[in-house]
Amino acid sequence: MMVAGQSKNAKVIARIDHKELKDKLDIPFRDLFLNRNPQNKNAKFKYEHEKVKKKGLRHKFTTFIETVDTRAGGKVSITMASVDDTGRDGILVFTGQPGKREENQNNKSW
Repeated sequence: MMVAGQSKNAKVIARIDHKELKDKLDIPFRDLFLNRNPQNKNAKFKYEHEKVKKKGLRHKFTTFIETVDTRAGGKVSITMASVDDTGRDGILVFTGQPGKREENQNNKSW
């Protein structure tokens, strides 16, 4: 999932962690979609889910940089978002999941 936000002079696209959605917005995406049928993982299905409709897509977010290990053994910096009432206005943007989600030993999805 992504967060798209806009300030006066800049547009920001960031990732948001499933745990963040569950803890801050009570949208348990991991519980709803991990190891589920791929037909029920497309973006349209997620937008229409009752939990998402109840909470809405527009929230306030802050962003930060997180460095993560890649499968190839390198590192990459990713802009992440956190739900924060003092942050910038933004909107949740969902992606589909084409197949079964795989996780490594650190519970990071690939």
